[in-house]
Amino acid sequence: NSTREINRYLKNCGFLENSVSAKTTTRKRKVKVKYEITEGTPWRLGEISYVFGDKSLQSLVMADSANSLLHTGELFNIAMLDAERKRITELLQNQGYYAFTINNISFLADSLNKANTVNIRTIIRQNQLGYDQNGYPVREMNRIYRIRNIEVNMDFDPTLAMTDVNYESNLDTSVFNGVKFLTTGSFNVRPDVFLKAINIYPGEIYDAEQVKKAYDNLMRLNYFKTAVFTFRDVTDSIDNQPGRGEIDFKINCTPRLKQ
Repeated sequence: NSTREINRYLKNCGFLENSVSAKTTTRKRKVKVKYEITEGTPWRLGEISYVFGDKSLQSLVMADSANSLLHTGELFNIAMLDAERKRITELLQNQGYYAFTINNISFLADSLNKANTVNIRTIIRQNQLGYDQNGYPVREMNRIYRIRNIEVNMDFDPTLAMTDVNYESNLDTSVFNGVKFLTTGSFNVRPDVFLKAINIYPGEIYDAEQVKKAYDNLMRLNYFKTAVFTFRDVTDSIDNQPGRGEIDFKINCTPRLKQ
């Protein structure tokens, strides 16, 4: 098993023609293992190219291609390919593509043109909705999502939420700058302070990085024990425009115990 793992690791690091063997010697009740490794000639990246199944993403991805983690001449490395998928996914999610995932990105490796060189083609597909009755994938353009509604429960009690079907309807409701707030009474954190912390408002384009900052800022207030962010795709409730979508954003905040 260790021999196979070493072999696989070296292949992932660009040494595709490596060989690994293990020899054992026994003395009394002890076994000594010696691994012999021949790395072979390393394989390096050749031409880096892109194929866009969704043409709407081409300008965004290519404008940021200078930040690509793949460079001609570097070792062919599987971990770096995975990191590049993650980088492109985060880039698009920060530009409104809420539903885009790393599964929309794949790589085609071509090692036939030049010895010890792997040409990489990055394939960025359309969003897959499912399969038709014949088993063929159904795809559409990846959508840019805007936030439709934001709802904040500032006194969220998870126990009551699970046991009382009328839990939310019994809360006080108020609206501040287009954001709906639910409370059990007066505000413990002023709405303007809360909104300044999250800095997200209805009508804005979804930005995954800003959502992460919003969570961090809420925790820095040191008033809430937890803050749970949930998003719900409500695109079907509006005029279905190609390439456009909407989501509702809900924040359930549980306050810390007061001293």
